[in-house]
Amino acid sequence: MKNRITILFLTLLMLYLYVPADACDMITVAGIISEAQQKYAEDFLKSRSGSRSNNDGYGVAWFASKWQAIYKTGKRRWYGDGDYEPLDELKDWEIGESDKDETLMLHARNATAGYGNHPFLLEMENESWAFMHNGNLTKELYAYMLEYLGEMWFEVHRSNWTQETDEMVDSEVFFHYLMSRYSSGFTIKETLEDIMFLERNQTEKSILNFILSDGTILYAFRNSTKKDFEHKMSWKLEYGCLTIKTERKIGKMLEPGEMLIFEDGKLRQLIIDD
Repeated sequence: MKNRITILFLTLLMLYLYVPADACDMITVAGIISEAQQKYAEDFLKSRSGSRSNNDGYGVAWFASKWQAIYKTGKRRWYGDGDYEPLDELKDWEIGESDKDETLMLHARNATAGYGNHPFLLEMENESWAFMHNGNLTKELYAYMLEYLGEMWFEVHRSNWTQETDEMVDSEVFFHYLMSRYSSGFTIKETLEDIMFLERNQTEKSILNFILSDGTILYAFRNSTKKDFEHKMSWKLEYGCLTIKTERKIGKMLEPGEMLIFEDGKLRQLIIDD
């Protein structure tokens, strides 16, 4: 009897100490944002930013006529850790009061390497873009993107967080790569197809789930497999507002290789082939 109680205790202790595999979480709401939809996004970030997972800070970006962003940065920092909470400032941002399309992006980070936090912002050719990523790049793809961009790119288009490319978060390098190709005339779809072609015969593949927006057009992409429960994305379009999130399903699931494009209240779905 004593042995059974001991085994039961150890089992319960293991379940309590279990922490899910590393994976950032993110959510965006875009379109006509209601107070309820804003609160849903805030509550989601609060629930996913915690001491045992996604405990490397968080970021919030909002677009009305321009991007605004606030961050809680650093390791072992999360919502509710007793320190200053940038998320609480959203009550002063007057979100949803313009009756115009807006975009709100929130990201809770579980860091692997690099300094900084999502959503990343980039000014380019009179446009301003925001980007957040749920996944990781292989070392090979990360090195390829850095080599493609070169030093001159980062002299003009600075990182949000560091002047040293070897300190950059792989997600921010991915963002700059997408924008560099975009500025050269390649569509987001074409760039993703090229990346997937590069990794076609590799055993290890990058997880490229992301949300990208200039405030008027929004792209959301998933390439993680159906069996990868740590990197799934789902979406729902309701009352002129699109919600896209990781973690538990809301509405419809993005399928592997699927990209959503949301503009002027209308949604398009594309499949990215390699």
